[in-house]
Amino acid sequence: MPERRGRRPDEDETRGAEWHLSALALLNAGSQLVLLGRPGSGKSSFVSFVARCLCAEALGRLDEGLVLLTAPLPEKDKDKSEPQSWKHGALLPVIVTLREFAAGPHFPAPGEKGLAKHLADFITFKLQTHKCEDFAPHLLAEMQNRSGKCLLMLDGLDEVPDADRKREQLKQVVEECAKAFPGCRMLVTSRPYAYSAWRLDGFSGATLAPFTEAQINAFIERWYTHIAPKRRLSVEVAAARVRQLQQVIAGNERLREFAGTPLLLTLMASLHAARSGDLPDKRAELYKDAVDLLLKKWEADKGLTGLLQMKPDDLRVHLYRLAYEAHQTQPANQSVADIPLEKLITVLATNRQVHPHDLADYLNQRAGLLISEDGKVYRFPHRTFQEYMAACHLSLNESGFPKTIANLARSDPERWREVVLLTGGQVSLGGATFSLWGLVDQLCFREPTDEAITKADVWGAHLAGLALAELIDPTRLGEADQAKLSRVQRWLVHILQKNALPATERALAGNALAKLGDPRFNPDAFYLPKEDLLGFVRIPAGKFLMGTRRADIPKLVEQFGGDEDYYEREVEQHEVNLPEFYIARYPVTVAQFQAFVQATNYHPLDEASLRGVSNHPVNFVTWEDVLVYCNWLTEALRAWDYTPEPLKTLLTEKRWVITLPSEAEWEKAACSVLSEAECSRRGRLFAWGDDFDADKANVNDAHIGNTSSVGCFQNGATPEGLLDMTGNVWEWTRSLWGDKPKPDFKYPYNPTDRKREDLEALYNVRRVVRGGSFGYRSSYARCTYRTGIPPVGWFDFLGFRVVASPFRG
Repeated sequence: MPERRGRRPDEDETRGAEWHLSALALLNAGSQLVLLGRPGSGKSSFVSFVARCLCAEALGRLDEGLVLLTAPLPEKDKDKSEPQSWKHGALLPVIVTLREFAAGPHFPAPGEKGLAKHLADFITFKLQTHKCEDFAPHLLAEMQNRSGKCLLMLDGLDEVPDADRKREQLKQVVEECAKAFPGCRMLVTSRPYAYSAWRLDGFSGATLAPFTEAQINAFIERWYTHIAPKRRLSVEVAAARVRQLQQVIAGNERLREFAGTPLLLTLMASLHAARSGDLPDKRAELYKDAVDLLLKKWEADKGLTGLLQMKPDDLRVHLYRLAYEAHQTQPANQSVADIPLEKLITVLATNRQVHPHDLADYLNQRAGLLISEDGKVYRFPHRTFQEYMAACHLSLNESGFPKTIANLARSDPERWREVVLLTGGQVSLGGATFSLWGLVDQLCFREPTDEAITKADVWGAHLAGLALAELIDPTRLGEADQAKLSRVQRWLVHILQKNALPATERALAGNALAKLGDPRFNPDAFYLPKEDLLGFVRIPAGKFLMGTRRADIPKLVEQFGGDEDYYEREVEQHEVNLPEFYIARYPVTVAQFQAFVQATNYHPLDEASLRGVSNHPVNFVTWEDVLVYCNWLTEALRAWDYTPEPLKTLLTEKRWVITLPSEAEWEKAACSVLSEAECSRRGRLFAWGDDFDADKANVNDAHIGNTSSVGCFQNGATPEGLLDMTGNVWEWTRSLWGDKPKPDFKYPYNPTDRKREDLEALYNVRRVVRGGSFGYRSSYARCTYRTGIPPVGWFDFLGFRVVASPFRG
């Protein structure tokens, strides 16, 4: 999981935060965990690795046991690497592939409640098939023992056959297992864009993040350490290969993005070792070369092609057809299709003299694109290979491209999303994008304003946006293609503003919009929003109730957990009277901060603040970075001829400034009832209301695992239209906290006391931050929650928004 940059926060600052812990650390901390990750992110590999290490420890092979399991994560600064924590010893690992369970006779019958017994019967059956039936009662007794030492790992929650019909029963089985097997720690894996429909009660969730630079480099070093003896490479040659591959990836933005996915990094390392040269910088080309590499093992000495009496190119065409038909007919959500040997014979053995056993023996004895455990049922080694070859079939089939694949993807996006993206990549190889635009036209042919739009239109536009973001340079388009791109951009904005897809999909749409150009922001106006007041929203003068009533603390503890001490910092609720101010609709984005740096040649403390996604909130900024930005924007808007009224008058004639909000201004904007007549009414718990909803805020319950494009959670807006006040990033304020974890500056809040808002205070005095972030629980994103961070701290979960205010610092 990602490295963390910046000064490490203390316990108070990270209370309630996931803070990008390793997967093992999360498994160590929680007894019931759902690990989410996209295809190829390493979910199943992690399950297998944990099981292998625990078994090795129990068998006395200590160098392959807990020592390996808890090995330090790769860090840029190797001196700071520390072993990971694991306090549970050599647990007995039990792995269940949920796809097999759900497809078998032990799954509950339709209408029958799912029970732990159903899974227990399946485990007993699996032990019987491996001649270990005598072990079954002992294993189940250990799982039921409250002081037991078992780790139950359920792999592929979302990959069960006929998932829509079986979902509720499978959820019941998993949740009942948590009750029936109290001695078991439980780990469940799933893809994030499918898990929103599952949501297991009582389970915490975490999303696997891409590999960091340090992890990528460590993988490459270990890969060549393993491969060098097999390829008879000298130590010097292997070291040179390591440096070469590391430099190639570091110097190519597209390859760096690919290398964050474990499966793609493995393919890259395999190809680099085989070719000793450059690497393709497009995903489809990467899969093409990997497939070619595996096919060569079959084609060597006229092996499989000789057996089948066909040319290598013909073999590929048949495999592509096999992949397409398997993907088309497999049960919904199953990771890879089961292909019976009889189907292989039908598709591959055009020469009827080929004996099925000869074909099975050859496939089983030589590594390639099909693998089998029993010689009767075959699978592609990973879903992405199946999807890539299905894409090849569709791209080569004139009657199937582009209309057929576009219709499949629009009507069943969960099954066909990766296929359509890889099809787009396949037809774009060599830089020819004409066919890609034909696919985009079939995916996205309506305007989002069309009254007849359907869910298929939304998904089609979303997939068109993802494909274009991966495959084109938006700065090098002709007029006709630019018009098509503009339509897709409008759709992506529609997806964000109308909450048209689940949160994880909206986050991807926002990222695609950043790559293609986000039309919500004006590059000629410092990338501020294209709005009448450049995104500033007026908050009228008047009173509001700030803080939390002491009497409400027990209810908050019951609702959100934690101890009363962490709610004490918000009491006692009191009345505050503030003058008028204007606050930004969004947090300051990476593009806005980049515009400031480019205009001033300012050097932020950490240049990571300049490398984020352009329409995400800027992060890795210190309090000093933020103040310099505010001062610059004040003068820039005063001098700019097009600064709209009344903002121009306020900044020039009344000498207002752009600055950070005080925590009182921030809280009033976030959750107060702005009518002075209703000031006695308690404000909202969250920006939108009192009931938490994971689809309305980028906190850890949303399972995004990083910042998201601003405005991605439109339903989480305040009544005045302020966005991202709850979640995404913590936001700096100008208010002082004190020099200790507990606040020196307590309530009541006096806005006329300049000591509370002293911009010149020493840098060891913490400043108040508000709003929670993507890595924190919902209770820390409440509008009244407050904590303090030293001004010299900089983190990926910390950004800011600005106000236009009469404040005089």
